[in-house]
Amino acid sequence: MSRDIVIVFDCGATNVRVIAINSKGEIVSSESYANNPRPDPFYPAYRIWDINEIWNKMCLASKSVLGRIKAEEVLGVTVTTFGVDGTLFGKDGKMLYPVISWQCERTNPIMAEIGKYIDLTDLYKENGVLPFNFNTINKLIWFAEKRPDILNQSYRFLFMPSIFSYLLTGEMHNDVTMAGTSMLTSLSTRRFSENILSRIGFSESIMGSLAEAGTITGIITQKASAETSIPVNTPVVATGHDTQFAIFGSGAEKNQPVLSSGTWEILMVRAEEFKTGKEQLNLAIPPNWILNPDCII
Repeated sequence: MSRDIVIVFDCGATNVRVIAINSKGEIVSSESYANNPRPDPFYPAYRIWDINEIWNKMCLASKSVLGRIKAEEVLGVTVTTFGVDGTLFGKDGKMLYPVISWQCERTNPIMAEIGKYIDLTDLYKENGVLPFNFNTINKLIWFAEKRPDILNQSYRFLFMPSIFSYLLTGEMHNDVTMAGTSMLTSLSTRRFSENILSRIGFSESIMGSLAEAGTITGIITQKASAETSIPVNTPVVATGHDTQFAIFGSGAEKNQPVLSSGTWEILMVRAEEFKTGKEQLNLAIPPNWILNPDCII
């Protein structure tokens, strides 16, 4: 029997979905549940994503989808979500703090005072990400300033898709495209910036190894199989940031603008060069990247 189906776990700000799609791009089966941030149990005025709640919804959706297809036809699994959000894990694999939502305002004053760690122009020049308060850099600084007790236990920071991939495989890997949303990377190296991380008091090792989109990052464990109905040992593949990869789904060629509308509305173009000087910062032009040598402007 042909293995022609990929299972996609898609966590959005308003919906959690699981989709079975074949090599022709046809959706064979799908299931979704509503999603929304929750009050932070430690600071009720702030907002977090309840990972346990989202994972339970993903598992229910997956079981529903797998019940309508032949499990032996599943070729692989992947996870896609929005960027910037994630949290710290201990070496024992336990999550040390809820995932701070990009909708939370706790990081507003941190972004406003980022200059006490690193000059904003220098920061933008290196990573090309505009200074939004929800960028990952501000969440790490929040942990350092408000919850230093957590840092002493921290082994790895995982972005949202990596958290769910970890629950599927038991392996901890971040992917390159999610890293590119963090304001912690170097555009020239396409890796985390030791310079930026050291300025905010973090070691590069906290971010772990980076996987390129399309890389197998693990296989479905016995536990995950029982929870999702996906066969044991099915490969799990790094996919990428949802908005960045929308430009590929559009079919646009290089240097052809695309307007992506959803939670975000962003004008994008695939290009082979970028500029990240003060002029571009003042004009609010955010280069971002996914696959070398192309970048998203």
